[in-house]
Amino acid sequence: MQQSMLDGEEEDQLVSLFTDTDYQEIKFEYKEIKQTIFALKTSSTDYDLTGQIIWKAADILSKYIIDTLGPEVFAPIKPNILELGSGPGLCGLISQHYASQVVFSDYQDLVMDLIKTNIRDSEPSNKECQKLAVKLDWCKSSEDSYFDECEVYDGSGETKMKLSNTQFQFVIGSDIVYWNNSIKPLMNVLDFKEYNFVVEEIGQELSKPIEINSFIYKVTRIAQTSTDQEQLQQ
Repeated sequence: MQQSMLDGEEEDQLVSLFTDTDYQEIKFEYKEIKQTIFALKTSSTDYDLTGQIIWKAADILSKYIIDTLGPEVFAPIKPNILELGSGPGLCGLISQHYASQVVFSDYQDLVMDLIKTNIRDSEPSNKECQKLAVKLDWCKSSEDSYFDECEVYDGSGETKMKLSNTQFQFVIGSDIVYWNNSIKPLMNVLDFKEYNFVVEEIGQELSKPIEINSFIYKVTRIAQTSTDQEQLQQ
């Protein structure tokens, strides 16, 4: 792989010259939910910043959450939810109406800035749901203590915790794998071995009748001690 001759700051400046950040307020309306979100309206992005656009898969998954997962699965327990490959974060913003906490994640800095904007400025905002963001590099997720280094922050950029200190009941994602070499790093994220989690897919319906790259995973913590078991039973 050819190494860039620019330092990090110069490369960021160059990227900013050739990327579109003219985000528009988009209104997503389905049944009783009306949600605004900021994103690009163009059909393609520069520098492979696919996270600036709301793709069809996110629209479909969001409607599935409103139809089924939100009222029937999320709402009764008010879970903590991690969204992988959030992009602008439509699925997470829809999930906030049924959850106690939603953590949005992506990798590119420009997309993380867009996520912060949507956490801060999108409407309506469920005040009872904590909305946070984390920059997550799947390729580093198998490294020792990587999740201990990932800072989870709010819409203002203030760090609230480390990713290793959060516990999720569900992991969601839509249209997040484009190349075969992304599959193994994604599985490393979903594995959660270091934190003693079991992850099971519960969203098989999404592949029928439309073939769509979306998923919803239920995350269950494994009790390692008698104290853990007592806490899980409470």
